[in-house]
Amino acid sequence: MIKVSDHAVVRYLERHQGVDVEAIRETIASSLDCRSARKLVEFSGGAPCKIRVDGMTYCVRQNTVITCLRESGRRQREGRRHRGRRPSVE
Repeated sequence: MIKVSDHAVVRYLERHQGVDVEAIRETIASSLDCRSARKLVEFSGGAPCKIRVDGMTYCVRQNTVITCLRESGRRQREGRRHRGRRPSVE
């Protein structure tokens, strides 16, 4: 069976379904346009960090959001932590 990459899915949504990817990009960026988020990213010095805003967790590496995760219950989040990973900062 042929696999489909995330990039292909995004392009399909953009080009076939008419999803405005740039508007989504701007929405994400504006969610993180606050002093505390900028300070955390600056403090991390490019190292991976997580920023929680409005029920979403944004994973940032080298000043770039690399993924977005929906917040779940505290127990589920704690169960996903792995040894050796840096704790997220709220």
